[in-house]
Amino acid sequence: MPTIATLEHPSAALGRRVTCTALLPSEARGPWPLLWLLHGQSDDHRAWLENTTLAPRLARLEAEGRPLAVVLPDGAISYWADVDPLLRVERYLLDDLDALVRRTFPIAAGRAAIGGLSMGGYGALRLALRHPGRFCSASAHSTRAPTRAELATLPWSQRVDADELDLEVIAASADRSALGSIALDCGLDDRLLGDSRRAHALLDRRAIAHAYAEHPGAHDWAYWEARLPGALAFHLDALHAG
Repeated sequence: MPTIATLEHPSAALGRRVTCTALLPSEARGPWPLLWLLHGQSDDHRAWLENTTLAPRLARLEAEGRPLAVVLPDGAISYWADVDPLLRVERYLLDDLDALVRRTFPIAAGRAAIGGLSMGGYGALRLALRHPGRFCSASAHSTRAPTRAELATLPWSQRVDADELDLEVIAASADRSALGSIALDCGLDDRLLGDSRRAHALLDRRAIAHAYAEHPGAHDWAYWEARLPGALAFHLDALHAG
């Protein structure tokens, strides 16, 4: 089984101490490729670990000679963006936590992979589009994709420029030549199926290459557990492709 580490550390971006969880290969020597997995709105940094078979699947990958380090950050209810002077989660993830993880563990140089579900799916897609030099792949399960009007209803909407959060605007300015692999999926009975279809359509309109799939399932851990093996394989392929 992977080694599970809990990191409590100060964050300059957030101005407070933060906790995250890391799952690390137990036997394989580094450097290891890195995957960030982002939680949804109602969860925290342990959600992927506690609600899926993530740990045994990583152990199986290590036994197959494909070790992978997975970090589970805590993003509160931030949409994984800088939405407030005291909730600069984008800066926290890209600056503070990335530096800490690479300083603490033998992480392979180069781009990481990023994935997430629901709010975390939006976060993974948004960050990959905004920072293509940082991510070789992005997966978004059951993704939230708020419209411009919906963005205006969020509690911190008056403190952040909507262009920083609008996927349509972000996709329009994304450097397509630098983007990594992108995959989106959603359950046919998911309450956010319309959001996932909207994200798929806007990527198509902007000629951004990606895979899109719909499967049986709802907005729940049974669906995300079913998608986990394919997502891990997707990210490992991108990470090993360089």
